Amino acid sequence: MTIPDTRYAAVEETEVAHPSVGTLVKEASDHLSTLVRSEVELAKTEVKAEVKKAATGSISLIVAGVLVLVALPFIFVTLAEVLILIGLPRWAGYACIVGFFFVLAALFGLIGLRKIKKIKKPERTVSSMKKNSEIARAFKKPEKAA
Repeated sequence: MTIPDTRYAAVEETEVAHPSVGTLVKEASDHLSTLVRSEVELAKTEVKAEVKKAATGSISLIVAGVLVLVALPFIFVTLAEVLILIGLPRWAGYACIVGFFFVLAALFGLIGLRKIKKIKKPERTVSSMKKNSEIARAFKKPEKAA
């Protein structure tokens, strides 16, 4: 039977280095800062891609709108010519189209006036501003008589 050599068995326990609370807080703060920066960078990247898509879509819509605006006079001339073909005199065909525009303009004008009349003054803001001015007056120092 052999006796084990105990000379090396009694290895000194090395102390496990426990960082201080300050170090832990600093590391947590650093990690949190890195996380926030990474999240902001991710958001920027995603938003940038979506803004490009929105810009491309907006440009396409603007081009479509311009093309429709260019085509509208031709459409209305065609409608006037159709009225002429039906049997109206040329002046009457064009007068009908012009009359249509006036009726349409009147309708949109009335709708706009109704909407504008429904606009209310910002009562909460006015009330808040009055209160703020009263408070400011209360704190205003009285001027000394000379």
